[in-house]
Amino acid sequence: MPVVLAGYFLLPAVFRNGWLLFASFVFYFWGEPSRWWVLVVSTGVNYALGLALSREGNNCQRKVILWAGIAWNIGLLVSLKYLHFLITNWNSVAQRLGWVQFAEVSLPLLLGISFFSFHAISYLMDVFRGETIPQKNFACFGLYMFLFPQLVAGPIVRYRWIEGQLSERRTDWGDLGYGVARFAVGLAKKVLLADKLGWYAERVFQTPHSELTPSFAWFGLLCYSLEIYFDFSGYSDMAVGLGRLFGFTLPENFAYPYASGSITEFWRKWHMSLSAWFRDYVYIPLGGNRRGSVRTYVNLWIVFLLCGLWHGANWTFVLWGVWHGSFLVMERVGMLRFVEAWPLWLRRAYVGVVVGVGWVYFRSDDVGGCVDFLKVLFGLGRREENLVFFVHSVSPWTWVLIAIALVGCGPVLTTQGRRVFEEMSVRWGTWGELGFRMLRACGVGALLFGSAVEIVGGTFSPFIYFRF
Repeated sequence: MPVVLAGYFLLPAVFRNGWLLFASFVFYFWGEPSRWWVLVVSTGVNYALGLALSREGNNCQRKVILWAGIAWNIGLLVSLKYLHFLITNWNSVAQRLGWVQFAEVSLPLLLGISFFSFHAISYLMDVFRGETIPQKNFACFGLYMFLFPQLVAGPIVRYRWIEGQLSERRTDWGDLGYGVARFAVGLAKKVLLADKLGWYAERVFQTPHSELTPSFAWFGLLCYSLEIYFDFSGYSDMAVGLGRLFGFTLPENFAYPYASGSITEFWRKWHMSLSAWFRDYVYIPLGGNRRGSVRTYVNLWIVFLLCGLWHGANWTFVLWGVWHGSFLVMERVGMLRFVEAWPLWLRRAYVGVVVGVGWVYFRSDDVGGCVDFLKVLFGLGRREENLVFFVHSVSPWTWVLIAIALVGCGPVLTTQGRRVFEEMSVRWGTWGELGFRMLRACGVGALLFGSAVEIVGGTFSPFIYFRF
């Protein structure tokens, strides 16, 4: 990172995109040394298709080009991510019906393929709609597709959002300070909170269901719910921070979703770039809410079935999509008015339980394991509850960690920080602002130091969204 930053600021502006593209290729090659060429070839194909869409021609010809591009990107995604899943399920049905079966094929998941494919599809559709002009500079287009802060796990960036930044951008001291601070916060979320909580979640979910009690199941689910939020939002923070160091303003991906008062609100705040992508490129083209209530509900179901499948080739992800789609439909039917009448704490508890139970589908390896865990969760397991044993088994430090994580899920720290800054500015003027910035710099340094110590000494550091 120091080498990339130094090279970026030492080079003339005309060479900076080329330098970042080279750094992004090195970054990707480091993580995907054997099949990096697949995305390079796909980048060339999408670049050519974008140029073809810009040429004059009748609407029918342009539609053919657009659908060819969508088929290319979806075909690449399906062949690399879903082929084994599709063949396995086909063979399972074909065996019972006496149909032809296919040899099973299992290809390793290509790093970043889901985000890469969605970037490409949004680019082609925006060019087709006339919402953006196709990029003629291949280095700029390649940088959009391969920009390393967001390549692996988002946020999903639309080309038109950063079109101007690809050709001209500036980085001042404020951008550098913000970028470092945002990166430090994201890294701390991942290393100091997500990994620690993930260790406890892993112990619970790996325990045989016959040995679990409801209290331990809920404890593990709470840890996992916090882990997945801090893991993914931490990565998004790091991506936004790294992007700002190079002059890119990447979109926000989370807005304190666990503080929501309904599932509808939750999906406006969780993985916002993905939700917006499905809204603009699937939900609205299907008709959105313009074709009556029944069609609206069907469209929501389709979107969340696809959203579930996008996360992984497993029936558990399909069930996760069905679960959330069902609650969104119920809230649209009329349940939302009923929920909004509740006090805020009860609405947040409702969101926490619904989303948490959904994470059981998300975390389970198969449907059977999911059902078994849900049985334990709701007191249908084989073991009787023993709250005394549970209380003595979880250390006080663990509860402190969970309390910190729960506070971090809401906007309390951000709003209080702004309030302190305003009070110091009013009371001491410029010196107060300077003092606040120094305190913040010390906090950022402490987070970086603590994260570095944890990385050096830690052994458990999974990246949950890596496999999606």
